[in-house]
Amino acid sequence: MSIRPHPSFARDFRRGFLRGWIASAGLFAASMVAFHLGHESIGGPLAIGFVAAAAGTLGWTWWRLHRVACPNCGSATRTVTERQRPNWIAHCGSCGSDWDLGVGHDSSS
Repeated sequence: MSIRPHPSFARDFRRGFLRGWIASAGLFAASMVAFHLGHESIGGPLAIGFVAAAAGTLGWTWWRLHRVACPNCGSATRTVTERQRPNWIAHCGSCGSDWDLGVGHDSSS
C-alpha cells in the first residue's frame, strides 16, 4: 500500500515542539540573567523550571510521536522509522493505511 502524508500531524507536532523549546530557552535566559544580577533566590527556581520544561518537551515529543490516530478509522497506529525513508511512518493495523508523519531525520548526512 502507498504511504500518504498525514493531514495534520507535522504542523501540530512542530508547533508544540517549538513552543516547548521557546519556553525552555526563555527560562534558561531568565535564570542566567537572575544569577548574573545576584538574585540566586530567583535564578535557582528558574533553572529548575528550565530543566523541567526541557525534559517535559522531550517527553511530550516522544509521547506525541508514538500516539498517532489514523485519519481514516481513528484507530491507534504503530510509529516506525526506516533507514531508506527520511520521515517517521505511522502504520494502522486496523485499516492497513500507512501515513508519512512529515517529521523525522535527515537521510542525506
